[in-house]
Amino acid sequence: MMTKPDSGADSRSDLRTRVEAARERNADRLANTARRVRDDAKQIVREHPVAVIGSAIAIGAVLAAFLPRRNRKFIAAKSAALGASGGKVAIDLAMKAVTAMIAAGAASRDSIKAAGNSAMDSAHGMGQELERLAVEATDKAREIGENAATRGSNVASKVRDRVKKSI
Repeated sequence: MMTKPDSGADSRSDLRTRVEAARERNADRLANTARRVRDDAKQIVREHPVAVIGSAIAIGAVLAAFLPRRNRKFIAAKSAALGASGGKVAIDLAMKAVTAMIAAGAASRDSIKAAGNSAMDSAHGMGQELERLAVEATDKAREIGENAATRGSNVASKVRDRVKKSI
């Protein structure tokens, strides 16, 4: 009777199903988070382009304050171009950050997948080992039972022989 290996297979199947479901949930969460961040960055740039450009101009003004006076006239003339360039750089940086987050999410998803596969492989190996041990234990139990039956039969024969002798 080998009913235990079936329950091991059920456990492995259940574990595999749970790992796959967790992997899918994590991948969905990472993808949703990356989309939200990307959409929020785009929305901020669309809704507040003046603030983005103004921030770039402010950064330019702070940098200009640290330059010598003779260069200030040149920088004042170019501040509008610098502000526009700064705004473009800010948008480019935001988009690169979103792209990096998406890549990080994909890498995390792959890492989670690898960990899940490793866990499934370990569980499979343990299941095989448990099945082997169950078969071994069943064989031992059968051997012990057969030995006990043989000894019991021998004892019964000896008792029967003694009873016949005494009669």
